[in-house]
Amino acid sequence: MSDINEQLDKADFKLEKKKAILALIDIKVENEMEKVLSRFDRIEERLESNIKTFIWVVGVAFAIVSVLLTIIALKG
Repeated sequence: MSDINEQLDKADFKLEKKKAILALIDIKVENEMEKVLSRFDRIEERLESNIKTFIWVVGVAFAIVSVLLTIIALKG
């Protein structure tokens, strides 16, 4: 942003034009930031889903191992 301010200071623009240019830049940056945040939200949702699936799989595996160990213990 400081580079942009320097360039605007060097240019022979009136204050209103400088403000307009900075406002357009601000809008563009805000729009891009919203896209980035939206993408992070999607990544977070996928990660959350993967973690829930992993926990479910580990739980099922633990239950199966417990049943098998119980069967082995009862036969022995």
